[in-house]
Amino acid sequence: MLVPVITATLHYIAVFLLVGAVFAQMYLLKLPPSADTVRGIARTDIVFGIGAVAILITGFGNAAHAKSMAYYFHNGAFHLALTLFIVSGLLSIAPTIRYLRWKKAVNAGLPGPTDAEWKAQRKWPHIHLTLFAIIAACMAMMARGVMAGG
Repeated sequence: MLVPVITATLHYIAVFLLVGAVFAQMYLLKLPPSADTVRGIARTDIVFGIGAVAILITGFGNAAHAKSMAYYFHNGAFHLALTLFIVSGLLSIAPTIRYLRWKKAVNAGLPGPTDAEWKAQRKWPHIHLTLFAIIAACMAMMARGVMAGG
């Protein structure tokens, strides 16, 4: 009885970690680009990645201990949520590479991003939060059997 509670709790904590990282990125991207903000955005991106991996691990662990994996894999809302989560991950690859490149440059004493490059990144946290809101709706539908397979 304790394992499902632990996996569900860890799953929620992982979600909070990921969403917190996205809000931190949103805040940092409103600041002017500097060595400190570039390093900060790179750190929050690492937290984003850790949160994403933790969500997958704890989510599947939670699913295995909740109803049954068959319940989840026969539910269209689950498939939509998982697809959107993967899309979010794929969309994060280019910004991650960019943040790491900028961090490497500022650590070497080279110029970081221009104001225009920095501002162009502001859309990503909003895109991720939108996807996460849709994923949350999918999870609510899934828990209630909406879009369940026959």
